Amino acid sequence: MEFGKTGHALAGHTVIEQADVESVVQKGQGSSLLYGELLPAGVTKLSIALFHGREEVPGPVLELGMGTGKVALQIFLSLHRDVYGVELAPSRWQLADNALRKLAETAPGRFSYERLGEESSRLLDSATGRSCEFACGSLLDTPL
Repeated sequence: MEFGKTGHALAGHTVIEQADVESVVQKGQGSSLLYGELLPAGVTKLSIALFHGREEVPGPVLELGMGTGKVALQIFLSLHRDVYGVELAPSRWQLADNALRKLAETAPGRFSYERLGEESSRLLDSATGRSCEFACGSLLDTPL
């Protein structure tokens, strides 16, 4: 049985690379790398449904299977909440990590980027005091 063969390419990268398949075999037994995608309008609707009137709820928003980090970053920027995203596929995590770094480079007065480990990084927002942390791993690797 071949895992991760889709023939799809998105945003200039292969959806599933061999390293991603190997990572899932090692870290995420029983996990799938293929599923649907939330678009920005859907994230906005979901955010309203989950968080409207609940601003006082403590703790970060956890996104499992964050992919390239688009949903996590949208929640971080629009809701001003701490976000922790985790992704099994190293190639997708790398794209998400690059997005954090680029955002910090674009607005250095507001955002700062820090590498926390080989496969984890964090974006700090000085305006809100919030952070967005991304890690490559599984649910079992999360500190939450």
